[in-house]
Amino acid sequence: MPVMSQTVLLIDADEDERQAVGRALREAGASVVEVSTGSQGLLQVLDLAPDVVVLAEEVPPLQGREVLAVLRRLSDAPVVILGSGGDPEEPTALDLGADSYLRRPLRPAVLVARIRALIRRYRPSFFTKADPLCQQEIPIYLTNTERRLLVCLIAHAGRPVSQQELLLEVWGGRTGLATVKFYLRRLRQKLEETPCGLQIVNLRGIGPRLVRPERQAGGMAQAI
Repeated sequence: MPVMSQTVLLIDADEDERQAVGRALREAGASVVEVSTGSQGLLQVLDLAPDVVVLAEEVPPLQGREVLAVLRRLSDAPVVILGSGGDPEEPTALDLGADSYLRRPLRPAVLVARIRALIRRYRPSFFTKADPLCQQEIPIYLTNTERRLLVCLIAHAGRPVSQQELLLEVWGGRTGLATVKFYLRRLRQKLEETPCGLQIVNLRGIGPRLVRPERQAGGMAQAI
């Protein structure tokens, strides 16, 4: 039944399997992007920021584990591995950061159910009326990284924060400014798509800050 509205990135070199899985996911309501190689998949992770990644164990010329190792540096989206299940493939995939492993022959309905479970597990709680930052009950889907970034901006109470500060406070300095910019853009888009009363604005040469988009008498957005 169509209960998903997330974006799923499907990386699988097997065209028949990829089409069957993609069809099942679309029937469940997901937006699906299909690619056949690991390099294409990694590029899509950067461009698409998917909510869930489904990755085949082999995506020539790379192995799924090689793609997974890089993917985990780029995204915190849940990852489902499709594989043979032979030892030690499954424990290795889980140790490298996969969230679930499904053995072939694959039943698409089982994959859809597994993705639903992962979405429920990783979906943060809704912002509600009880939250002083929002004026109405609005579901906002944020990844763990996006939530940490939003909490950091909230903690600065509407003051501009440099990207270097965000890099240290959100990522502990363990990534680069390109990642900070990517997640700022992604979070800004999600806030703009929901009427939660929050907006990220950038002060040139200083950095982003969180404001309420309501216009005041002076024509300026109100800082948090």
